[in-house]
Amino acid sequence: MSTSSKRRSVITLLVTVVSVLSLGLAACSGSDSAGTSSTTVAAPISVTDVWARSSAMEAGNGAVFFTVANSGSAADTLVSASVSTQIALEAQLHEVVMMESPGTMAGDSSQMMKMQQVASVAIPADGSVEFKPGGFHVMLIDLTDPLVVGSTFPLTLNFAVAGAVQVMVEVRAS
Repeated sequence: MSTSSKRRSVITLLVTVVSVLSLGLAACSGSDSAGTSSTTVAAPISVTDVWARSSAMEAGNGAVFFTVANSGSAADTLVSASVSTQIALEAQLHEVVMMESPGTMAGDSSQMMKMQQVASVAIPADGSVEFKPGGFHVMLIDLTDPLVVGSTFPLTLNFAVAGAVQVMVEVRAS
């Protein structure tokens, strides 16, 4: 191999390493000085204000809320969420929907809220989706311990295009 070929190979290797490191840094998260709000970015997806409600003394289920913004020109889809089994047995995407109450007569406007698992959540191009109480959320099934105010834990959100995005969840009173 000639000296110029070796130099090109070394330069190509260095460019590749720098590119990989740049992509890794783009997925890092930061928090403000108060430690109460964080943003995690996996260009063009960003996840902000990630929190969970504290849970009762006995462990059961929990819910995680956040906002996903997509600054890209193409839509993406949140396809799943996962959490360590040290936190909960499973994490599922859920939505609260309004339904007609059972046993009501035609024309009666009585409705009730129902929570249901969803397969995915579309994140529109140049748009955002808020995961909030009474709407979309990540349901933590069979918590191993109650969620305590002030504690944090990692949650991984899996997008069809952006891939896995890990966020830190802050447990709040509400």
